[in-house]
Amino acid sequence: MATPRRDYQRDIVRLAVSLVRVEPWQSNAAFNFLVDRGRRARVCDYAPYAAAIVRLYLVFVTALSRGLIGPRRRHQADLQYLFYAPFCMVFVSSDHIHRDLWRAGAVPSTATFIWGPDLKADLKERSAKRVAMTSDEWTAHRRKYGMFPLPLPNSVTNEV
Repeated sequence: MATPRRDYQRDIVRLAVSLVRVEPWQSNAAFNFLVDRGRRARVCDYAPYAAAIVRLYLVFVTALSRGLIGPRRRHQADLQYLFYAPFCMVFVSSDHIHRDLWRAGAVPSTATFIWGPDLKADLKERSAKRVAMTSDEWTAHRRKYGMFPLPLPNSVTNEV
């Protein structure tokens, strides 16, 4: 994806427009835009979201073809959830394919991935601590931390 080779970039555009099923005139516009950018144009520079979707699908198809993940009907919907990742600060999921693709670098995002069961356990612990607080302890907490959560060791909430 990083190489400016014209044939590779053309293939990336071709794959991107096929994945999102655009109209023929939109496909032509995408190719023309690539041509107008010049010889060193890269899709990741002028259309980073399109490049992110292509990257996600390429890693997914590679993992599927290598047997690293098995075929499932829900894969299309699972992948579509990951379309939102480039716009997130935190992405939480209990889906194994989300976690595996994230770890594999398929999702070019600066977001933090949190494994759903870890967040649920963290929130359950926080709830138990809050319920155990007296009114005076809660007032002291609010005075010291405001609306910020109680600092807990190894807490995914505190990490993000």
